[in-house]
Amino acid sequence: MALNAPGECDRYDATMDSALATGLFALGGVIVGAVTTTGGQVFLDSRRERSQANRAKRLVAGELLQAQLILRSIAETKTWPPFDDVDAYLPTKGWQEYRSRLVDTLDQDLFDHLVMAYAQLEIDRIRFSMFAKRVPPDDQMTIPEALGVWHSFYELGRLRRRLDAGGSGWIDEMENPVR
Repeated sequence: MALNAPGECDRYDATMDSALATGLFALGGVIVGAVTTTGGQVFLDSRRERSQANRAKRLVAGELLQAQLILRSIAETKTWPPFDDVDAYLPTKGWQEYRSRLVDTLDQDLFDHLVMAYAQLEIDRIRFSMFAKRVPPDDQMTIPEALGVWHSFYELGRLRRRLDAGGSGWIDEMENPVR
């Protein structure tokens, strides 16, 4: 075993301490970088998902608004509309496209009400298609039929406002326009 010259051992310890400190700082930087990158990505992903869910809500609410306006007009005129293209008047494409995104973001009760509302819209679409194909056309509604359409219009408005979290409505939604 060789003897170190005086002061040589101290130089080795200082060099070793410096290398160890540099290594620890580098390791700390890698850990901080990894945590920051992962945390940032998680934040951006959750923000993107929330934005997409809000977009889906707005699109479905807009579709419900369109159906609500059509049903309101039908209830007020008490006539069956001669729809050639029921998709243009009572669309359901937004619901079909975005319901898988909404199932994770809406509470179960609201989602169930949306499912039931869209099932009723599908029934209305079939009914309107059948009345459009009648020969000769009999477009006058009975009062119970008009009240049923008005009820659908009213319920769609309530559901749309729940989905839109405070979306606007009309004063006359509280009144029954069918007389």
